[in-house]
Amino acid sequence: MPVMFPRRLRGWRFVLLNLMLGLGHMVVLFNAGSYVALLPHAASDLGGVLPSFGTWAQTDFMVALALGFPIARWLAFRVGNYRLFVAAFVAYAGASYLCATSQSLWLFLPARVCLGVAGGITLPLGQALWLNEYPDRNKSLGLGLWGLFTLMPFTIGLPVGGWIADELGWRHLFYLNIPFALAIAGITGALLYGRGFERRRIRFDLVGFMLLVLVLGGIQTLLNMGNDFDWLDSPFLRGVLVVVLVALPCLVVWELG
Repeated sequence: MPVMFPRRLRGWRFVLLNLMLGLGHMVVLFNAGSYVALLPHAASDLGGVLPSFGTWAQTDFMVALALGFPIARWLAFRVGNYRLFVAAFVAYAGASYLCATSQSLWLFLPARVCLGVAGGITLPLGQALWLNEYPDRNKSLGLGLWGLFTLMPFTIGLPVGGWIADELGWRHLFYLNIPFALAIAGITGALLYGRGFERRRIRFDLVGFMLLVLVLGGIQTLLNMGNDFDWLDSPFLRGVLVVVLVALPCLVVWELG
């Protein structure tokens, strides 16, 4: 992540920024933990023929979270941590709206992937912004508090997600994301407005990234669809396996070369 010019916040601004960054971290991870409780509701409402269809949106979301990390580093050096963090949460709100209003699984899946990529971009940026506000002597305290915000969504995600599904409807998980994401983006942007950063142009490894997408996406597709489509008896899954077997060694050679 790019190094920001030191001008740390103090007083209530420091506390408010910590709350916004921690809340943002929780909102993204909460959408991973709580969605498990919504799976049967979402699958039936979106026309999933098989129960496992509902899990596709969860596993693809997790893959998309991981793919957001390399994108975050490249973009952060070009536009700055806080600007990208704000933009990612605006995109997160937009993707949440698409998830909430999707009427079929085939619209919901790409919306959920977009949600994961936007969320994945915010995770390393949020931690970088968080630790930037702590002096060196208090970095361990900052890391401990950040760890608390990391674990909490997985602790409360299932019961709260179940309550949302039963009392409000599963779509409200995504509707609730929107005001939180926009508030986090707006308040964080206001608190850090004008913050400088070390602008650097670094090369984005597009070939490596696309190979990584093929490998992770292919493996996850095999795991998602294998039981329902008889694994290698399916011509489609055989084709996916071939793509993975070709892309994986290419990825290793490309990155090590």
